[in-house]
Amino acid sequence: MGGAGGGEAELRETTSIGGGPRQAMTRAANPVGVDAEPVSSDSLTSTASSPGPSRPPRRTRWLGRLATVPYIAPLLISAVAVVVAPAAFGLSRSLFNWQPGTNSPFTGISNFKLLAESSTFHAILVNEGYYLLGLPIWTLLPLLIAVFLFTRVRVAGLVRMLIFLPVVVSPALLGIMFTPILAPEGLVNTTLQKTGLGGLARPWIDDPSLVKPTIILVLAWANVGLGVAIFTAALTSIQPDLLDAAAVNGAGSWQRIRYVIVPGIKRTLILWMTFQALGVFLWLFGLIYSLTAGGPGNSSASIDYDVFTNTISNGLFGVGAAESVYLLAMVILIAVAAWVIGRRWSHD
Repeated sequence: MGGAGGGEAELRETTSIGGGPRQAMTRAANPVGVDAEPVSSDSLTSTASSPGPSRPPRRTRWLGRLATVPYIAPLLISAVAVVVAPAAFGLSRSLFNWQPGTNSPFTGISNFKLLAESSTFHAILVNEGYYLLGLPIWTLLPLLIAVFLFTRVRVAGLVRMLIFLPVVVSPALLGIMFTPILAPEGLVNTTLQKTGLGGLARPWIDDPSLVKPTIILVLAWANVGLGVAIFTAALTSIQPDLLDAAAVNGAGSWQRIRYVIVPGIKRTLILWMTFQALGVFLWLFGLIYSLTAGGPGNSSASIDYDVFTNTISNGLFGVGAAESVYLLAMVILIAVAAWVIGRRWSHD
């Protein structure tokens, strides 16, 4: 009777409502006995839904960021001293009829209005836009040479070194070198005449319609070595198996470049094109000054050259400062546009 009563009690407990089945299963699995604490559904739910490792406190994160300040402080100080401070000073001076060393009355935005209404400034902006048309040449030429040397030439290292030599020439010296070459009686025209091609001789840097294309070609020659070096380094990141697989599948040279090489180095392409676009606005002064002096007329002048002309030659320091602000705005726009395009292209 006692054993039956005990079994009946166990059955009642097992089939009871309100959590009895979970308690009975727990007791059966627990060799310790009935004194063990039962596992409730709430505890199971809270355990299953508990989050992962908690984030460190906000103070800890800020301390970690502050710990990196000593390492980046020299770079930040240099950027402020070399970029931010001169830009802020130029912006402040653009609001005055600035004459260094003398009284400079405040003129507001009159310098900016003067430039916005200037036909000369408009012509220079057209020149800058024309120079940007050289981007495809400045990009495709070094890319194709780099691909050719990367895949087909045994003495590629020597060829790359020879191609790279023009890079070490400064822009001003580059203009001095090409002046006798491109002059009306220079090396190019005399060579054409001696070879029976005198009809192709042109005033390359004295004709307003030819001077800008000539400068684009000179820049292509000067920058091709750097582009080849950069693209060659980028090509090493492409797995050779991809190129071999494309060749096995019957892809031609152009198809391999389009579908394998270009997608593999697209970040480098964006960087290079951004570098060249910024160079049109920032690094043409030396070449323009020594090769054409902005002429004929203003047909080859760039913004940085016109800043020099307004300040040093004409003494219009306020106008030059305002033109520098315009130049800074254009550079920022190009950098932002390149960043946006790069992010979209990289995620395609």
